[in-house]
Amino acid sequence: MKIIILVFLFILNLNSSNLTMGNEAYLKADYKKAYLFYEDACNENRYVACYNLGFAYESGHTKQRDYLKASEYYEKACNGDVFNACYNLGLLYDKGKGVVENKLKAIKLYTKSCEGGAYRSCHNLASLYTKKEYQDYKKASIYFKLACDNDVNYSCMNLGVLYKQGLGVKQDYKMAHDLYEKACNSGIDISCYNLGLLYAKGNGVEKNYNIANKLYFRACENNIASACMNLGVSYYEGRSVNKSKVSAKALFKKACELGSKKSCSYAKALEEQGF
Repeated sequence: MKIIILVFLFILNLNSSNLTMGNEAYLKADYKKAYLFYEDACNENRYVACYNLGFAYESGHTKQRDYLKASEYYEKACNGDVFNACYNLGLLYDKGKGVVENKLKAIKLYTKSCEGGAYRSCHNLASLYTKKEYQDYKKASIYFKLACDNDVNYSCMNLGVLYKQGLGVKQDYKMAHDLYEKACNSGIDISCYNLGLLYAKGNGVEKNYNIANKLYFRACENNIASACMNLGVSYYEGRSVNKSKVSAKALFKKACELGSKKSCSYAKALEEQGF
């Protein structure tokens, strides 16, 4: 899963520069004046101003959305080592917005940004290394860890997947558990589901359907289809809950509505049985 976040940058100083005056105008919501100052500052190689202009064109914030213009300003800012600009430019090449899609260029930009401390780039870089065309699970594990260690919690979940499956790292269910738990506790519901699977199967932890069901419930409440289906199975079979085909059918129906085709067939079968 890629993380896409646009961040507007302010760098204040005591000098009455075009960048400073642009920031002051922006804070007063005088956007037209702010961007005039930023254009002058960018022309003076104040690279944060170039980034801010790129953001304006990409987001359509007070300017007409123009991905090509955004890419040009991001490129100048990236060349001036504004690492968030490298990240945003990488996203444009990754998705082919305003520029011809070029994953290799995206990898190069994400790498520069990641090494410069924009850790969301590390996550996107690792994600590309899990794709068939650029597959290198060892590199993926390194960059997911770097991002996870710097609070990009989707990376913690993805690193957990690598440890569970033994891809690029030695298979380690306990490590997978700890990473899933960290991501789950940060609000990533699919990771709660993954954690529930470990408890249901007894991988790296003692098998415990009660804990698994609680995790499935949390994820299902937040519309994770597989969690609803698995919780439905628990009610159907009576795994640490009172057996209830009525409850199972309701959960299967929810999972079905969320896109789980297998759950649709389960719900239909229970309906045909009169539940």
